[in-house]
Amino acid sequence: MERNISRRSLGRWITGLLVLKSLPSPAAEPPAAPEPSDPIPLEESRDPIAQVFLRALMESRGVPLYYFGGSTPGALRVIRPESLFRLRPGGRIYVRGHCELRRETRTLRLDRVRLA
Repeated sequence: MERNISRRSLGRWITGLLVLKSLPSPAAEPPAAPEPSDPIPLEESRDPIAQVFLRALMESRGVPLYYFGGSTPGALRVIRPESLFRLRPGGRIYVRGHCELRRETRTLRLDRVRLA
C-alpha cells in the first residue's frame, strides 16, 4: 500500500520531532542558579547620581528620574531609595527603593538612570 504525503504534512512531522527533541527530559534536573553575592552597602561615592540618591536616602524623599531599562524604558519614575549597594567591590551601583509608578519595591542600576 503506497501512501502519498504532502510536503506540508512532512514539514509538520519534522517540526514536531524537533520540538520534542528540544524539550528537557523529565529525569533531568534543572541547572542550579548561581547564588547571588551579598550586597555591599554604599555609604559614600564620587558618582554624582549616587550622591543624589544618598542625599535623598538621608532626607527620606523621592528622586524623579528616567530609567532606561525594564519594561518601560524612558518612563518618568519617582523612586524613594531604601538602600544603595554594589554586588562586588568596584562593580555597578544599584539603588533599591519604592517606585511610585509601579507602586512596588524596585532595584535599578544607576548607569541606566537619568535624573529628571
